[in-house]
Amino acid sequence: GEAHRNSFRWGPFYIDIGLEELEEDERRRCLMVDTPASFFHGTDQYLPPRILQHKMLTSLGWDVRHVRWDDWADFELDSERKKPFLQNLLAGSRPVGDELMDRSPRSISTVREKLQKFRGVSAHIEEAERMGSMEKKIDFDI
Repeated sequence: GEAHRNSFRWGPFYIDIGLEELEEDERRRCLMVDTPASFFHGTDQYLPPRILQHKMLTSLGWDVRHVRWDDWADFELDSERKKPFLQNLLAGSRPVGDELMDRSPRSISTVREKLQKFRGVSAHIEEAERMGSMEKKIDFDI
């Protein structure tokens, strides 16, 4: 794993994951997690505030990488597929001022199917975390 900080404020922005190691050109790298709230409702097209945040951070010297919810949903709970995805995403250097580009729009039905899949995976993860925290509770009933 890479040394990193989770969810912190940097000026007026929140950085989801900031990597500690500087790039060769002394820029910092960060991962932004693009949830469904980063896109127009029912689409896979970025909202203007997310595009602006990307543009501002890159102009301030950050190398910003994005993990889109619809990509992450495809991995479901398979950590063996998530790791190479993240390694590939973080590999190499991006040009300074790299723009955040939308993909070709997918159909509404495709986006809905992916969103249902994403919600199902999220619910499964939350349930597993809830069960794990219950196992860790100490029973003081003597």
